[in-house]
Amino acid sequence: MKLLNIGIVILLFVQCQSIKNNSDVNDIQEIAKGYFGEGVVVEFNDNKSFALFSLTNKKDNKMPVNALSFGIYNVDKQELVYKEQKNDAKVKWVDNENLEVRARPGVSSVDQSVNDRMKHYYINVRTLQTTTKPN
Repeated sequence: MKLLNIGIVILLFVQCQSIKNNSDVNDIQEIAKGYFGEGVVVEFNDNKSFALFSLTNKKDNKMPVNALSFGIYNVDKQELVYKEQKNDAKVKWVDNENLEVRARPGVSSVDQSVNDRMKHYYINVRTLQTTTKPN
């Protein structure tokens, strides 16, 4: 009987934690809307310590390329720690601490290494440093 009671308490705790996590996700979705507007996509890293907020505006007559706005949200600190906008770009999680950004530079440099850094780089979400390879 005592074992059954312990099992029920554990089950209730897990259920409550699951409900709390779902409400946290909904809260973060609302926070993302506040920063980027309707249609923002929220993607968490593996351990859910950071969230990537991204919004892609489609091409139109005013903007002939898609415009990507994205930000990094620190879940523990409950704050947006990084925000950027790129044209003709994509962003995605590479691993738990790095995002990959791929973009077409609007203006090219004669130095190919500068072009490479503008169009393909990684952002470490903990240090917010950009590199050409994930840390």
